[in-house]
Amino acid sequence: MNTELKAAFSKHWYLGGAAAGCVVVAFFMGGKPIQGPDSIPKAEASIVATVESTVQSTRPPIFATQDTQEDQLRASIAEYKHKIYEEKRTEDSDQDMMRLANILYSNFQEFEEASTYYEMLMVEYPDFEMKSTVYQNLSACYKFMEKIELERGVYRRMAKEFPKDSVEYEYAVFQLKQR
Repeated sequence: MNTELKAAFSKHWYLGGAAAGCVVVAFFMGGKPIQGPDSIPKAEASIVATVESTVQSTRPPIFATQDTQEDQLRASIAEYKHKIYEEKRTEDSDQDMMRLANILYSNFQEFEEASTYYEMLMVEYPDFEMKSTVYQNLSACYKFMEKIELERGVYRRMAKEFPKDSVEYEYAVFQLKQR
């Protein structure tokens, strides 16, 4: 086997079977078997071309590198902050603020800043549909920052705000008993 073919198969090992299948199909469709040493380089070149074309057509989308993902997330943070502070509020402003806080919380573990936006959500959008999630994430931020009294304050607010027969109320009371 020549070096190009070896390189193609070692780089794209999972396509070895596909290339072998292409050779078998070509043979049964009227192709001729390899005849003698002079025809081997041509056959290998054909297989390399087949493997490379198969790789091109089956290659998964290129995923962003870690640096690119972080850059994209930082750009999203800047965009959401611009929307929150510079633009007129829209019906999606609460969602933008939640997305911003979630990126800071989940992707960067910037709990102090994330907690600021979760608190803003509670004040500026008291009827926010994802209030339960906001409370959960806010309490987690305080827990990670080891601000136990602020965490307990979140649970006290949950217990006051949610009905006594709700899961949120029961969770808040449970957490207050644990701490």
